[in-house]
Amino acid sequence: MRSALLVLAATSFTLSTSRPADACSPPPCWGGAFVPGNHGRVPANAPALFWRPMFVYDDLTSHRMNVVLTRAADPTTPVPLTAQSFGFGDFLLAPNAPLAPGDYVLTDHTDCDEFGITGPQVAFTVGPTAPMPSELGTLTAIPEGVQPIELSTSLGSCSVQTPVAAAQIQLTPSGLVQDRRRAADRPLHHGRRMPRDRQAHDLAYQAMINVVAADCSDQRVIVKPGDPSASYLVDKLRGVDLCSGARMPPQGAPLSDADMARIEAWICQGAANN
Repeated sequence: MRSALLVLAATSFTLSTSRPADACSPPPCWGGAFVPGNHGRVPANAPALFWRPMFVYDDLTSHRMNVVLTRAADPTTPVPLTAQSFGFGDFLLAPNAPLAPGDYVLTDHTDCDEFGITGPQVAFTVGPTAPMPSELGTLTAIPEGVQPIELSTSLGSCSVQTPVAAAQIQLTPSGLVQDRRRAADRPLHHGRRMPRDRQAHDLAYQAMINVVAADCSDQRVIVKPGDPSASYLVDKLRGVDLCSGARMPPQGAPLSDADMARIEAWICQGAANN
């Protein structure tokens, strides 16, 4: 139940927030991300890994040397990577040689010391080589009417609220992609299975813990372990002291008092990834 609430809250938060834009000053830092996510699985012939660097104000240079890939069995020996710009500040990390099957750890050692935010770290598995899909599938846009959003500069330094036509984008995977997703659900070690809902849970967790809320100029974090009163997620779910937008979830009834009590207790107890 707690996992379901966590994923629901994170998904709603992602859909209902915008970039920092409440004041005419850039944010001090944003968290980064990797793909595959924690407990992900890729074939040995995967051409590259995805890296979204942390953004640290006054230091816009992406520090490739802070990113280290190692085998879980040999954490002191880096696996050589070549960073290739992917646009909008993102990068593809191409292994200099095909990755051997096994367990790996990918870490961004960049820190935002002022706010206690560290770079992302993921543990993932490399499996046997597999055919690479030529297409992902079919995208469908589902109109959701006109909604107000914050339009900001590229660094979120200034913004204006304006109504826009919103749409939900859905991907219907191709047959080969579906086969690959089913293969990712096969047992990894000693019969253990890492289902996709667990991967989604871990990505949601990484996106909230000690991460500055994108629409708050006062640098409130989404979830501050041990302190529900300093966690913007609680404010967003209750619809109080909001930086922008409306209460979550955006549609339907608010979470019950019992559900809110469970979420606040989880944060108070350290916001463990369970």
